[in-house]
Amino acid sequence: FLDKMKGGTLGMWRITTLILLLLIGFITVDSDKPLSAVVLTTGKDVKVFQKSMRSALEHLVDVDNFYVVTPDKGELEKHFGGSFGDRVKFVDEKVFPFRVANVSEVMIQSVKERGVYPIDGNSALERTVYLKLGWFLQQLLKLYAGTVLGLDDYLLLDSDLIWFRNIRFLNRTLADG
Repeated sequence: FLDKMKGGTLGMWRITTLILLLLIGFITVDSDKPLSAVVLTTGKDVKVFQKSMRSALEHLVDVDNFYVVTPDKGELEKHFGGSFGDRVKFVDEKVFPFRVANVSEVMIQSVKERGVYPIDGNSALERTVYLKLGWFLQQLLKLYAGTVLGLDDYLLLDSDLIWFRNIRFLNRTLADG
């Protein structure tokens, strides 16, 4: 099984999701404050996103607000209107202090300044950066979400996760004394 995962059959995001799901039963935060959740999505993922959000709203019992970060804020607000209720807030990616172009420029320039890898406009590193640019941007959006949105404790959710049972992330027995 692990050989298949290493070989790319499942992909890195699926490995991460698998680890998260395995740890769900073991991770708790002692707090009396509800959590917020941050979800990244695009307009092209509307069908699975809708199922994911409905299941998250029903089964993530400790989450009070869901912040959906997307480059398609207007399109998603128009499509869903208030169908998710007031717990779901759509956030435009533009509120973050970087753009896709910045990400590639900074990554390639940093490597070029260090001089440890040849940068010639078409190197393997540059091709990899451009091929994985969306993934790199997603990671930065996730890392900066708390700061940009003013959140202390929050969950990062993939927009294609479907929840089938109630999940409690906060340990109420310890939090309540």
